[in-house]
Amino acid sequence: MFPLPAWPAEDAPADELERAVFLEERGVQVRLELERNPMVAGEPTWATTELTNTGPDDLIWTTDGCQIHVGVAGRLTDLRWWFGVPQRGIAQEFKWWASYGSRMPDDGTMRLEFTPEPFVGMGEFGCADLGVEHRLAPGDSVRSRERWDGLVAHAGPSPTAAAEITAQFDGWRREHEGPNRRRELRVRLPAWVMGSENAPTMSASQAVDFALRDRGFAAWVLAGWIDRWQPIAEFVPADRVWHIGMATKDGATRIAIVDIEMGTTTVVAAVTDGRGEYRITGSAD
Repeated sequence: MFPLPAWPAEDAPADELERAVFLEERGVQVRLELERNPMVAGEPTWATTELTNTGPDDLIWTTDGCQIHVGVAGRLTDLRWWFGVPQRGIAQEFKWWASYGSRMPDDGTMRLEFTPEPFVGMGEFGCADLGVEHRLAPGDSVRSRERWDGLVAHAGPSPTAAAEITAQFDGWRREHEGPNRRRELRVRLPAWVMGSENAPTMSASQAVDFALRDRGFAAWVLAGWIDRWQPIAEFVPADRVWHIGMATKDGATRIAIVDIEMGTTTVVAAVTDGRGEYRITGSAD
């Protein structure tokens, strides 16, 4: 049997947490403010950034097509995802892609993803691969907002833990410096997350390990992995289960339901649409 994981107990900080921080360098000031601190798992929290040119000449920078001036990102500082047990060959390839799809980084970082306000509610979005130059006159500011959805990437609500929120301004220069000078400015704000009782204690990688213990499911995955479509690794907080499987082109989709409390796996049939969305239909037999 695999040992079932559990999060370590976390004590909230005794001191009141700051909601805002700023940093100034070479006539550039970046300010980051959280709507609340502590943040609450499963509930949205807005972060506001303000970029101000405090220098004597224009501030110049370049973005891609999304025109995100100051990016916001977060991570849990004291917790990481477990990777489970080593797999081999096609099983390891399936495990890697399923973990990647659930936004699990290779280093196990538990990320808190912030979405720029124009893209909130859109789901997945992409940015045009082009360079857009921006200028900010002395004394002017640019404000923007990004929202954390209360989740650890795509893996369900966050556990209780210390966090760090970062605002980063990249690729900037002062007008007098010339086009080849590029700098970055990064502001860090210590934070805390009040976790959810429905937070996953099992990573996507571990859930794949449990799913592959089912011989029938493993044989189905390994026999058709190359010819099938995309892996599924989705945590369902209300049921505290992982759905592990593949959305297939031929419609013969199977989902392994991994119960993170009991450490059991149930394989069921599902149907998929043209976008890879799936719906469980019943027994896999």
